[in-house]
Amino acid sequence: MSQQGTKETLESLWEYCTSHSRVCPMPMKWNDLYQILNNTKRVGAGYEPPIPLILGAWGNTSDEDKINRFRIHIKWASDHNQLVEVAKYLRSLTEEEWAHSGKI
Repeated sequence: MSQQGTKETLESLWEYCTSHSRVCPMPMKWNDLYQILNNTKRVGAGYEPPIPLILGAWGNTSDEDKINRFRIHIKWASDHNQLVEVAKYLRSLTEEEWAHSGKI
């Protein structure tokens, strides 16, 4: 449930995740989110959905790249009936546990 007591939707969660200049969770928290996702799998040399842009990728990717990858993870949660679980996790993060545009 969102803070307004209404049913969580992909749109309501995404609005929350991008408010206050948020880009994505900080690397450790983003990795924790990825571990929550059901049905992730190795596909060829990569993963489905693609892994978070952390470790070496963190410093070599733009805010836009991180936002796009993070959105894939939120959509994956929605498509796999985990939106409420993922929303609860993301809404529990402190502002310091989020990367903000211009501050990565």
